Amino acid sequence: MHHYAEAGPRIKPIRPEYVTAPLSEVADADALFFADTGTATIWAARTEVQRKMSVVHIILNNSMLDFVNIEQEEAGLIPFGTALENPDFARVAEAMGARGIRVEEPGEVRDALKRALAHSGGPTVVDIVVEKFALALPAHIPLHTATGFTLSMARQVLKGHAPDVAENIRKNIGLL
Repeated sequence: MHHYAEAGPRIKPIRPEYVTAPLSEVADADALFFADTGTATIWAARTEVQRKMSVVHIILNNSMLDFVNIEQEEAGLIPFGTALENPDFARVAEAMGARGIRVEEPGEVRDALKRALAHSGGPTVVDIVVEKFALALPAHIPLHTATGFTLSMARQVLKGHAPDVAENIRKNIGLL
C-alpha cells in the first residue's frame, strides 16, 4: 500500500488505495471515519442538509458495483449488471443542498480533501473518480477463490471480452 501512497499523485486514474493516505494526513486526529453504502446514505444526507451538519462523504467512484463484480468473478461467473454510468455526484450533492467537490486528477486529491474537511455549515460530498480496474484482494486467497477468478477470466475471454481482461491484468501487474 505504501507504493500507492507515495506514487498516488502521479497515477491516473486515481487509485482508491491512494485516497486514504492524504485523508489521514489532513483530517483532525479525532476524526471518525465510516464506510457505508446503499439507501441509508440517501436518508442521512437529507437529514444532514436540513440540520446543516458538517459531515464529509467521500465517494470512491469507479463506475461499478465492484464488490458484486468481485463476488461474481469469485463464483466463476462473467460479471453481469455491475457496470454503472454514474452521474457527477458533486453536482447531485449541490442539487440536494450540500457542497459538492469532484476530483478527477490525482494531484488534486489532497487539496479537495482539505477543502471538504474545512467546510462548515452543511455536508460535503467529494466525488473522487478512481481506477475501475483496482483489485481489492484479501491478504490470503483461498484456492476456491483463485479457481473461481480463473474460470471467470476464461469465460470472459471466450465471450469476446479479452481486451477488457487484458487491460485489467496489464494495469494491475504494472502497479505491483
